[in-house]
Amino acid sequence: MDEEVELSYRTMREAALSQARYRGLEESGMRPEADVRRVTWWRVRGLWRAGELLPLAGMLGLNVMAAWQAQESPDGVPAWAGVLPVLALGAIGFAAKGSLRAWRLARVARQVPHTRMRYLLLHSYAMEAPLIVLFPLPEDSPHPDEDEPVGIIPLPYGPLRDRFRELPGPVGVARISGALRPGEFAVPWMGEQPLWPTHTYRKLDLGHPRHLRTVHELIRPE
Repeated sequence: MDEEVELSYRTMREAALSQARYRGLEESGMRPEADVRRVTWWRVRGLWRAGELLPLAGMLGLNVMAAWQAQESPDGVPAWAGVLPVLALGAIGFAAKGSLRAWRLARVARQVPHTRMRYLLLHSYAMEAPLIVLFPLPEDSPHPDEDEPVGIIPLPYGPLRDRFRELPGPVGVARISGALRPGEFAVPWMGEQPLWPTHTYRKLDLGHPRHLRTVHELIRPE
């Protein structure tokens, strides 16, 4: 892409709207879920996805079934069942890591006060992820349409049957919980519902060649 393309809010907003039309995402696809401010984290559907805990729960369930089968009918246990304990140990390790991530996200989401910022939803082929791209509020800038992006928050895609599920609208204002510092989680709130990021906040510096390439890739033509 031409390196002279203007990387302003105006230009990137046009790209976000174009990508939304291309994917049929003009409206938010977020679904209601339990309020993380009022319940424990494991009751929040999105945090199970964020911690990648559902596949691990399935693996542990398979181990329980194999153990039960071994007790009921030792001769009927399939040969592959012998590897399940090893897989279970690995699953427990990943589950512990995923649970810690989900707990950290829940803790960040409950923090107040929030930072209000404009956002655009843009899609990265290079990162294979949708990104929340953050901009200052209009009242915080003398020329809001000319503002450059200040940071990004990576989000997950949904399952293959519904890749764009749980994504917000392409343009709006978000309340951000957590510190907007590199390496720390920040949780965007859309109204009364949070979005659960896959990685920590990434500050953008368009004077850095790698950051510049990242932003140019986000506004490529569809």
